[in-house]
Amino acid sequence: MLRKLVYRLVSRYYLRKPDWAEFMETRYGSWRSIYYNVLNQMCFLMGLPYAPKITSLQFELTNTCNLKCKMCPVNRGMKRKRGFMNYRLFKRVVDQNPKAEFALLFNWGEPLLHPDVFRMARYLHSKGIRPFLTTNAVLLDNEKTDKLLTCGIDRITISLDGCNESYERVRGVNYP
Repeated sequence: MLRKLVYRLVSRYYLRKPDWAEFMETRYGSWRSIYYNVLNQMCFLMGLPYAPKITSLQFELTNTCNLKCKMCPVNRGMKRKRGFMNYRLFKRVVDQNPKAEFALLFNWGEPLLHPDVFRMARYLHSKGIRPFLTTNAVLLDNEKTDKLLTCGIDRITISLDGCNESYERVRGVNYP
């Protein structure tokens, strides 16, 4: 019954919208992954302590950032201790989830600040897990760009909020 409900939801909301269908396939890699993600979410919403298959991982590699974006809590009142995720902990989480298909290497901080970000991406790639990274790109120089392009990252998203005055207004720093 739950399986039929998940298939009905996926077909109703994603397959009828070509843009969404393409986005979902790019984000999740396979329809099977979408199915398990929806099923996991439904189990969570129904209060079931069961996740049939974890298909994605999301890591907060760091909670520090080089910008002061007005919409982000990192440099605007975040109370918890700042730091970087330990590589051994990262590796343990990856190893405990061998069926994961992709991993997001960002949350509230700038992942390029982490000294092991490229090593982490290579480790994910070696395990058959597609790493996705979002960056503000301010720290990108020739060396980091080369590493970014060769460490196995499957998708790179660059966050931009305009240029000149609009960038400075949103990001809280001078336009590069």
